Amino acid sequence: MAKHILVSLFAIGIFCQFAFAEVDSSTKLDINKQVQALVSAVNEQKVENVDQFLAQEMSPAAKEEIRSTLAGQKITWSQELSEFEELPDGHIKVSGYFSVKSINSSKSGPGIYFILKHEGNDWKITETNFHKFELKLPPWFFAIIAVSLVLFAFWIWMVIDCIKRTFPDSQKVTWLLFLFFFSIFAATFYFFKVKRR
Repeated sequence: MAKHILVSLFAIGIFCQFAFAEVDSSTKLDINKQVQALVSAVNEQKVENVDQFLAQEMSPAAKEEIRSTLAGQKITWSQELSEFEELPDGHIKVSGYFSVKSINSSKSGPGIYFILKHEGNDWKITETNFHKFELKLPPWFFAIIAVSLVLFAFWIWMVIDCIKRTFPDSQKVTWLLFLFFFSIFAATFYFFKVKRR
């Protein structure tokens, strides 16, 4: 019985050594340099240079998806790598905090990862999601803009009506101040209290 326990503990120890193997510092440095070079290529809009960072084993469809997603995007991307994990097949998975900004949007967080493999003298990306950060405006953004424009037009209509309407002077000034300080709420109140009469 004790022999089985010792063999089991030995097997668990060997498994843990391989499963939780630490990535050495020179490998971390090499991978970090490679990812930062990729970041520079993307920031400089040199999409044609991105291929040099991708592994040969990456599917042509994945490579094309990366190229087409990055084409024409003017972004500023920064990437910190903080987690390095050696995978059983010799690949290394890295991830960390990122920040991406475009003209009309920005996104940041810990969600980008890279799986890299050693090819020749460099580490090449076999799998990643770095190109999938969504920087397009959300669909509800345009709805908010449209509603805001309608409300603004309604407010302007009520202000113009107040200016043109014959009131005693003090009442006109009061209504105008009310409209300017309480905007759409005052315009709605004005519409039902004065305009509809």
